[in-house]
Amino acid sequence: MVFGKGRPAPGVLLSLNEGLKDDNIHDEIRAFVRSLNPNWPTYVQMHDELILLASPERPFVLTDKGTVNERATLALYVADIEEAYARLLA
Repeated sequence: MVFGKGRPAPGVLLSLNEGLKDDNIHDEIRAFVRSLNPNWPTYVQMHDELILLASPERPFVLTDKGTVNERATLALYVADIEEAYARLLA
């Protein structure tokens, strides 16, 4: 899920399947995004600090239809998102 409307840069919160969770997956995702950044306009390029992984203890909130409730899910990660932007702007 993409976040950051009105912020200096977009970020992404990813929920991974259980089979994808390993110690290196975050680094692999960051490297993949870095490889794509040159193809994107500057204003949509992703910074490493803003690539977040959802915690199993705070899974994405789903609607009755089974789609992601973005507002409720992002509310679970407000502190993580604020911290990520603080690291980016430091």
